[in-house]
Amino acid sequence: MPTIRPYRPADKSRMQELCVLTSNPDNVYHGEYALYLTTTYNDYYTEHEPESCFVLADDDDVPVGYIICAKNCKKWRRIFLKEYMPKLRANKEGFTLFEPYMELILHSIFARRYPAHLHVDILKEYCGQGYGVALMNTLFDHLRENGVRGVQLLVDASNQRAQKFYLRSGFKILAGHSLGSVMGYRL
Repeated sequence: MPTIRPYRPADKSRMQELCVLTSNPDNVYHGEYALYLTTTYNDYYTEHEPESCFVLADDDDVPVGYIICAKNCKKWRRIFLKEYMPKLRANKEGFTLFEPYMELILHSIFARRYPAHLHVDILKEYCGQGYGVALMNTLFDHLRENGVRGVQLLVDASNQRAQKFYLRSGFKILAGHSLGSVMGYRL
């Protein structure tokens, strides 16, 4: 039975792999686009806030899901622009930087009331079994212990299942746009 535990540095490459595998149901992303995905949605958190990363590990202690978080959107934005946006610009091939910039803007708009933001990725075969809720509860306890009062996330417009999951979990839609919704949860 899978268990939730704190992130370990040895988990990094597997978490990058999960980021890519869960981003597309056909798992067709590779090469430069995989680098784009992990740089945009994974690396900051494991490199700068590993204490706010939790892993869902299978019976062999191999990560099959995770939740990662930036406790302070302003700090994340400053570091992301300085360290990760140059990597994205340098490796740009076949994609635009529209999504990372939109994420920076949208998270900044709601940062006062929802200063943290998160990403959750779980392999499909582990979805629908309560692990997403358990990961969120683990992170929310951690955030409360650190005095964080709200958390936000972005949900892709095509991911209706995730939007319904977050609404059932108590998130509220803060804004909608062509790419999806910004959702927030008060702790």
